[in-house]
Amino acid sequence: MFNRHYHVIDNDITDPSLRDKFDLITCVSVLEHIEKYETAVQNMFNFLVPFGYLILTFPYTESRYVRNVYKLPGSSYGQNNPFICQSYSRNELNRWLQENSGVIIEQEYWHFWDGDYWTVGSQIIPPRKVSVEDKHQISCILIQKKS
Repeated sequence: MFNRHYHVIDNDITDPSLRDKFDLITCVSVLEHIEKYETAVQNMFNFLVPFGYLILTFPYTESRYVRNVYKLPGSSYGQNNPFICQSYSRNELNRWLQENSGVIIEQEYWHFWDGDYWTVGSQIIPPRKVSVEDKHQISCILIQKKS
């Protein structure tokens, strides 16, 4: 795997062979497709140096986890994809932080669809940055490992 802009390490985060530590790890629009997401999150934290940062983006709705948004009524695409698309909630996020000594530095919420979940309903173009109280389907989060 090669990217001329970034150093990419091609490795399975659920069964890594790496031993390195990193100051910053990004996981942008990938975690939702990983069945063993708890293991992936734990391993990302394990690869961080103390006080290192983790940047995550994924489908997110504050109050409810959905295993596969593609299977929801009204989902506009993805029904025939060979992979899932999970939407996480505050419960999963709080558990990751508690189990891995993490703290949220910043969290953004984005409104992409007129339905309640990622891919449900009509797409909003351009998407809008909103508050946690507003309808949202994506979150972008900066987390710091405490120790």
